Amino acid sequence: MMKRRTPTAIVLSVGALLLLLPTHAQRVAGLESSRLSALDYIQIQQLVARYAYALDSGTDAGRMYAGLFSTDGAFVEPNGQEISGGEKLAALAVRNQKGPLGVVHFIMNHVIEPTSAGAIGKEYLTQLKIGENGGASEVGGGGHYDDVYVKTPEGWRFKRRQFFPMQSGPQPSYSSPSFSVTPRLSAETAKPGKLTTADYIEIQQLVSRYPYGMDTGTGMGEMYADVFTPDGLFTAGTLRVEGREKLKAFAWGHRPGQGPLYVRNYSTNIEIEPAADGAKGRIFAVVLEIGEHGQPSKILNGGRYEDEYVRTKDGWRIKRREFVRSEDGPPPQPLPHPDLVKESAPVPLLRPKDAHVRALTAEDYVEIQQLAARYSHALDTGEGNGYEYADLFVPDGAAFDRWIGREKIAEIPRWNPHGPHYVRHYGMNHLIEATADGAIGKQYVVVIDLGKEGTPNTIFLGGQYQDVYVRTPKGWRFKSRTEFPSTSAPPQRERSVSR
Repeated sequence: MMKRRTPTAIVLSVGALLLLLPTHAQRVAGLESSRLSALDYIQIQQLVARYAYALDSGTDAGRMYAGLFSTDGAFVEPNGQEISGGEKLAALAVRNQKGPLGVVHFIMNHVIEPTSAGAIGKEYLTQLKIGENGGASEVGGGGHYDDVYVKTPEGWRFKRRQFFPMQSGPQPSYSSPSFSVTPRLSAETAKPGKLTTADYIEIQQLVSRYPYGMDTGTGMGEMYADVFTPDGLFTAGTLRVEGREKLKAFAWGHRPGQGPLYVRNYSTNIEIEPAADGAKGRIFAVVLEIGEHGQPSKILNGGRYEDEYVRTKDGWRIKRREFVRSEDGPPPQPLPHPDLVKESAPVPLLRPKDAHVRALTAEDYVEIQQLAARYSHALDTGEGNGYEYADLFVPDGAAFDRWIGREKIAEIPRWNPHGPHYVRHYGMNHLIEATADGAIGKQYVVVIDLGKEGTPNTIFLGGQYQDVYVRTPKGWRFKSRTEFPSTSAPPQRERSVSR
């Protein structure tokens, strides 16, 4: 875990919502939906997460990347040029590879919609250039993907994926499939104070749609307002926007650059908990200004959404959303670092198949996703004097090959910058795989120091977590978590302390 060297802070502004979310009757012809299961949603999420690793690493001479597409699948360049066929797709990954531990493609706001032929999706992308050997990091660019997914005998694959760089303003030549506000996975209703697996996925999909409504302004603000209840409330500092008409007006014309290719508000670490009258959530948000026409991209601000959700006849909706800017807390404690106990090696992306692996259920995946989301919140807030964080591990768990056991692991948030409104650790591209005795995982992480007035927002560190998860009587927990800074060098365990 690396201490923050300067009092800089994360700058990611929280924002808007503006996707094409018409009613089912307004759907594009030919995209009438069939229902997807909870596991379908998760497997498509896993496909998209794996894409980033395959592209950035170029694993297996690009064949891992090519294998994510159907046999007739294609990646489409922004200019419309299609790249298809195993050899050409593999060459694309090799061309873009940054090294086995390099991280560049940070994907967020993944929305999925069932169709008669499979599913479609959208995601925001930001390309981060993580500095090596003391070099500075920067936001390299961004935009969004439009996807078509098909289910094959080998699982879900890309039928088509096209990247659109961020562009501001109207784009008459761009057309996009339409998305409903939230999908309905199941008619099953949980007991009060409980959530089903389908509830978690529906709420994930709801909050992932929010940024599109704000950034695109679709339907003169209709799309943004539709993710709220009719009496929904958005607050940020002294700003208070309540009720459907005011929410529409807030979203419409929110930014001069609004349009179908405009991206600005990125969110991740979606933590969801049941509540007596529905659910509540906490989400990390960051606002990026993606440069156009040769202008540099930059981090504007960041913080956390605090949400209340309710189940309506039309699905889950946001009852109340508050954006809380990141704020520093008490000074970190000058605690000593334990010595390295071991030096973990990175787990390869391609591993031999194990006949003894027990398949994970949709419930398992969701619980592990929530474990990873809670990790960032617990680390950055330091809640419970570090014990909220420590209790995400098994009692004899290991963190970063140094901190072993609950008491030592509880020191990690105290040693790091933290506070009740502090955000710093943004996790993306969460990849989960079953093992014979539990599961393992990988996740991209970027640590952003959001500056106060007059100080810049900077990227402190970027890399990937590698995890071992075990199922306990209290649910899934970390057996271990290590971190590998982004590097183009061959795999080698770094001795620097990470979070």
